[in-house]
Amino acid sequence: MHVKVCQMLFIVISVFLLACPASAAWSLQGIPEGERFSAIAADTLPSDFPVFTVNVPNASGPALIFLGAIARGAVRYTYLTVLDESLTPVFYVRRPEGNSDFKRHPNGLITFFDNGVRCFYAMNSSFSVVDSFRTVGGYVTDGHDIQFTASGNVLLMSYDVDTVDMSVIVPGGNDSAAVTGLVLQELDAGKNLVFQWRSWDHFAITDAVYRDLTAATVDYAHGNAFDIDTDGNILLSSRHMDEITKIDRSTGAIIWRWGGKNNQFTFINDTLRFSYQHDVRRIANGNITLFDNGNYHVPSFSRAVEYALDEQAMTATLVWEFRDSMKISAPATGNVQRLPNGNTFISWGTAGIITEVRPDGTKAMEFLLPDSFTTYRTFRYGNAPTAVSPPASVPADFQLSAPYPNPFNGDVRIEFRLQRPSAVRMEIVNLAGQTMDVLIDEMRPVGRGSVSYNASRLASGIYFVRMRVDGRMGVRKMMVVR
Repeated sequence: MHVKVCQMLFIVISVFLLACPASAAWSLQGIPEGERFSAIAADTLPSDFPVFTVNVPNASGPALIFLGAIARGAVRYTYLTVLDESLTPVFYVRRPEGNSDFKRHPNGLITFFDNGVRCFYAMNSSFSVVDSFRTVGGYVTDGHDIQFTASGNVLLMSYDVDTVDMSVIVPGGNDSAAVTGLVLQELDAGKNLVFQWRSWDHFAITDAVYRDLTAATVDYAHGNAFDIDTDGNILLSSRHMDEITKIDRSTGAIIWRWGGKNNQFTFINDTLRFSYQHDVRRIANGNITLFDNGNYHVPSFSRAVEYALDEQAMTATLVWEFRDSMKISAPATGNVQRLPNGNTFISWGTAGIITEVRPDGTKAMEFLLPDSFTTYRTFRYGNAPTAVSPPASVPADFQLSAPYPNPFNGDVRIEFRLQRPSAVRMEIVNLAGQTMDVLIDEMRPVGRGSVSYNASRLASGIYFVRMRVDGRMGVRKMMVVR
């Protein structure tokens, strides 16, 4: 089934890019600089917007799917898109270059990397740009990952190129090779450097696997993901070394090395090991997930994997994996996200396939990007109890009508019907799940009810009416236009 995503879309933008240079100001087709909001009619969706193919319809309920659809052609552009569970956009913006890593963080910020100006932009829940982040000390920011600590610090990385005489390192090496190292930085809330780690000080160039070390350019580590471990230290994925490294966040010392030439772990239940992996994440159950691109599996194929690590016995046990029956091969990018409902959301990177898988390996959802597009990472939000969901089917014991009018810029009327006397709480929430206003919080009798709400205090953007009745919930989407 082909789904042409062409319902009314709303673009909420800001030109306040703070730390990035003035040349980085938003420049979007048809939107004058400084305009904060624009509506796009259903039949005016851009002709180059991707058309998704649905293999398996969504069976997991409401969702917000964050997707950066990157055009593969000679003209580089990206549609940063938020889809609901029916693959209808609730937000999109067309950006030049290969913008990537579009995601929402636990602190509520939404970030993406702008390849043109080499920095991460951060947006609030109304999709207004409120901040930007870049490495300091002369290092150019790399766009593979950004993470925030519980204390509000930010972790970034840089690809650091230096000239190295490789002839003294390997036979036939280039005497003036451009060698790319890796630098990790942690910045505090004032964007001051509080921690720095350099691959030059801890890795050998010869730690690389499947790289031509006699070439004029050598990228020996190719860090592509990092995570804050449960003990506060850093997990680093270095693709060109087939390695996950745990780094002491106080001293910079290597705690252990997993995979690659310097592997310290015994793999259990997994004779393949991972190859050119992506997206290391420590998940809630204490295990680690990876997207195993599998470039050098024979034959090559990609998979999602979950390992249980015993850091005392130094064992890595494969406890779950998903290999698609089609033997999908995604040579680059991709990610694995464990959802609160126990399912696993997989972005197959350059293969352009997005799959949600149940623990038993059956598919709960799958859709494909057109061949002319790829994606870096894709995330699904909305399964967590505290997350906001787009419109869901309303439980049979009460009815919540869609707000009217919608979109609106002043007053809106919300009607509902109760089948029995009930404790009702109705609130207005934003995309991050934050309560903006409480409209009802009391017992209500059987029958019809309504409430009027004035949204003059809300910024333009997408919000939800969330109604809880005796512990059950209904949600309706509404849009504020200024």
